[in-house]
Amino acid sequence: MNIVLYDSFEKRENSTKKPTSQQSSITLSGYLREPCSMINPVFAIKRMTPDITPSPYTYAYIPDYNRYYFVKDWTWREGLWQCELSIDVLATYKTEIGTETHYILRHDSTTDYNGLIADAVYPATNAFTTENTATDDDPFRDIFTEGVAGGVYIVGIISGNEGQSGHHYDSVGAITYYALTSGDFDTLKNTLFGTENLEIMNIIDSQGQPKTNMSPDIMKTMYNPYQYIASCMWFPFNANAIEDKTTVNKISIGWWDYPLTAWRLTAQILTFNDRVTLPAHPQSSTRGAYLNYAPYTRRTLLGRFGDIPIDLSYFRNSSELGLEYYVDLINGQCRVFISYIENNYYRRYTSREFLLGVPIQLAQVGIDYMGVAVNAIDTVNNTAESMFSINPFKAVSSLAHGVYNTIQSCMPQLETGGSNGSFVCAYTATRLLSQFFIIVDEDLAHLGRPLYSTRQINTLGGYVLCADGEISLSCLDEERKMISNFLTSGFFWE
Repeated sequence: MNIVLYDSFEKRENSTKKPTSQQSSITLSGYLREPCSMINPVFAIKRMTPDITPSPYTYAYIPDYNRYYFVKDWTWREGLWQCELSIDVLATYKTEIGTETHYILRHDSTTDYNGLIADAVYPATNAFTTENTATDDDPFRDIFTEGVAGGVYIVGIISGNEGQSGHHYDSVGAITYYALTSGDFDTLKNTLFGTENLEIMNIIDSQGQPKTNMSPDIMKTMYNPYQYIASCMWFPFNANAIEDKTTVNKISIGWWDYPLTAWRLTAQILTFNDRVTLPAHPQSSTRGAYLNYAPYTRRTLLGRFGDIPIDLSYFRNSSELGLEYYVDLINGQCRVFISYIENNYYRRYTSREFLLGVPIQLAQVGIDYMGVAVNAIDTVNNTAESMFSINPFKAVSSLAHGVYNTIQSCMPQLETGGSNGSFVCAYTATRLLSQFFIIVDEDLAHLGRPLYSTRQINTLGGYVLCADGEISLSCLDEERKMISNFLTSGFFWE
């Protein structure tokens, strides 16, 4: 029986590699030592050239068995060299194994792999990087460069002269709402508290002279120009963001018309969209898209609505986050819908409601007319009783004097309605905070990457791990078990 011994042939135990015709080898004759098996035979060499030592020969092939073997050891016995062998089932049955189609869990490839499968073979470290991403179409961006002047005031004014626009009514009840820039609001304020207002109210003439018995100073103590302004709300976006509005050059406040420039609102709800592109995990392009998901990536959306953790399981086919704002311009409430964008379609999955507008405090003059009347009557009665008991004729003039003093003592007290809201929310930028955990270096040649798909084995290369070891072969049962073990524990297709 002959045996082919290969000189300095290198291979891994779990590899299908076998010698080529160019591999250095010698063929010797001998016989099998008894007892032995076909899987682990012991081959006694009849003759070896004296200048050839067995140490370089670590791999063998027995033609009669059509099997490849690893050389386990060389021993000298009774004047003969004995070659102890162990079968190499992967090389022996390479052709048959290669034609098998199996469900491949992992294999060595940087192109043919499933990057969406979380690869637990390579754990994440405590090292991480963070990235702040601004939204693409932030409607509040002007606020950070222009301050309060970059916002818009929504003012509700009570009047009975305006509100009809064609066949549509812009007023809500008796209140008409106007949008004013910061400059327009200053003009409104200056007009209401200026001398021009007294002329509009017909208290003074164009020369500044009183037209009534009541002096302008007395009128100022009894009339608050803001008393017809029902509400005032400041919003952190430019007036151009409001589309449903009509330009006006006159505003009716109470009974009077003022030459003021503003926009009259024709709709109460304002809507606008924003979006942000999700930055990728710094290792995802080379290691797999699974790194863009938890637990390797964490994302939080920060904005006026608070902090919203993003559930990344919704972003399988999307790399964009969408925000849809619905703003009530009257009470300042806003609802934002958070969506993942697929083919430019917003698919909502959560929402938040918050106060976007900032209520602006308005001073209101209040006069307790009933209290004034009661005090006046009491004073009159007390004065009359005392004076009539002394001098009835003098009581008349003293009575009038007493009423005048009572009115003087009841000057109106300034009261305030509403309160200034917080600007903290308005000056909070909308941004996406991403935190990426870094995974350890990979050993692609020995551990491969996830595939989880059916493949014919001989179409692969390098490390291969199969889901099961079932294989149809004409071989010994022990050999089949060995092959099955290699398939499910990992082997190298070479």
